[in-house]
Amino acid sequence: MFQSVKIAGKWGKLVLLPGINVTGYSSSHAVLNSEGSVLYFVSDRPGGIGETDIWYTEKQEDGNWGGPVNCGRTINTVAAETFPTINEDGLLYFSSKGFPGLGGYDIYRTKGEKAQWEMPENMKAPINSGADELGLVVARNGKQAYMASGRPGGAGSDDIYAFTIQAKVNPVTQPAPQPAATYNNADEAADKHTPESLKLFYDYKSASLVPASKQLLDEVAAILKRRPDWKLTIASFADSRGGYQYNMDLSALRCLSVIDYLGSKGIDPRRLYYSNKGELEPVNKCEDGVSCNEEEHAANRRSELEVK
Repeated sequence: MFQSVKIAGKWGKLVLLPGINVTGYSSSHAVLNSEGSVLYFVSDRPGGIGETDIWYTEKQEDGNWGGPVNCGRTINTVAAETFPTINEDGLLYFSSKGFPGLGGYDIYRTKGEKAQWEMPENMKAPINSGADELGLVVARNGKQAYMASGRPGGAGSDDIYAFTIQAKVNPVTQPAPQPAATYNNADEAADKHTPESLKLFYDYKSASLVPASKQLLDEVAAILKRRPDWKLTIASFADSRGGYQYNMDLSALRCLSVIDYLGSKGIDPRRLYYSNKGELEPVNKCEDGVSCNEEEHAANRRSELEVK
């Protein structure tokens, strides 16, 4: 990273930022907090947690920057974190491959400073997709925003997109089927390591959890709390109606609904693994072009949970 000082409307000579750069390693994507007292940046230097981490350094009384400090394991993972930005109300946005997401780099939001952060929140679809999303910048009004994305339909490998942040509502157009767990007792099933899966079901075009699904997830959360060394695999599916990419995105949102709910019950998201299946692997004949009734379609709108 380099520094230049603007004097009388003109930028001075670029110089290496003292004390920040490490020979043989990268230091990039610098961003200041609103007071200009803390500088966040991305580096793959020794002492980190993953491939690239977010670090910070504080401005000293003499105007120089102090030694870099890792921002900690709440926002840094064993994978790559990059493109931090500071936006409205001091919130930190960044891209990561290490948290549960829709694929590639997803954008996450968290609140805090230095090495103290809240658990990052996935910005979900339509902001995130199965491609890379990077460098989200929010206007001061908290509504207008820009980001880069490699999603289909762009002009190049990564395009700049502008959008307005709005509340997302998941439509419910069909009555919910009754969730059917493979076991009468989720605790018993997990304790015995049986190979079958627990199942949750969804309304048509919805990723919202129905009450019976939440009840089952409460039992799963209790198991995971008793067994802190166990992990949970979540595979989510959609029925065959709708386009392939739409169904992939919808199944990703269903994974995130399960992850968010278990997180609200105190389960560390790093213990949760997920797979977005879309309309693949139907449990019956209801593939594209096959006429099926609503009950048959409903059987494919599911998440399958397996404790390991």
